Amino acid sequence: MQQWEYKIHVSFSVTVDQDDLLNRLGQEGWELVSVFTKTTASGYTKITFYFKRPKQ
Repeated sequence: MQQWEYKIHVSFSVTVDQDDLLNRLGQEGWELVSVFTKTTASGYTKITFYFKRPKQ
């Protein structure tokens, strides 16, 4: 049976660096499975990325 490992990345802004991060994670075999956004009381947008990849 296939087993999975998971990674969570939380960010408070969208930047070009995130493009680099997402591309690097993809090259490492991570698959983006979900994104949640929430605006905090202080006006920041919290972005949570959920990834998975087959466990080696």
